[in-house]
Amino acid sequence: MGDALLTAAVAELLFEEARLLDERRWHDWLVLYRDDAVFWVPAYTDQSELVTDPELQINLIYITSKKGLDERVFRIETGDSVASTPTPRTCHLIANVVAEGLDHGEVAVRANWQVASYTNDRGPVLRNGHYQFVLRGEPGKFQIAYKKIVMLEEKMESFIDFYSV
Repeated sequence: MGDALLTAAVAELLFEEARLLDERRWHDWLVLYRDDAVFWVPAYTDQSELVTDPELQINLIYITSKKGLDERVFRIETGDSVASTPTPRTCHLIANVVAEGLDHGEVAVRANWQVASYTNDRGPVLRNGHYQFVLRGEPGKFQIAYKKIVMLEEKMESFIDFYSV
């Protein structure tokens, strides 16, 4: 598959993920992830260095399976997540998607993102950064094996969760 076609197929998956998050269709969103997926939002160790070892350093979010993501969704749906009550309205914007085919049906992806969120009690919040993905499968059947979310902000004024980055 040519680079332009691969990038278009990958961008379609990223746009679908963003739409599902914005529509709070959590269970449809979970289908996009492999059972062994890693979802990682590293913290900064200082103004320019990110955590490099999620197992040994502090992270903003580090979930190592689809089951872990499903447990997070369960807490939100049942109201057990105080930080996510009320759940903010979100608008995900994805740009500059670049995909590179790897061996064994894997694709490395990088994209820029911006998420605007809003709740009556917290008001508007705008976050930015870039994504790094590893997808497995084939176009139209890709699943997310790895998602690293690098945030521009190093200090958080409010909470973050899977739907807000």
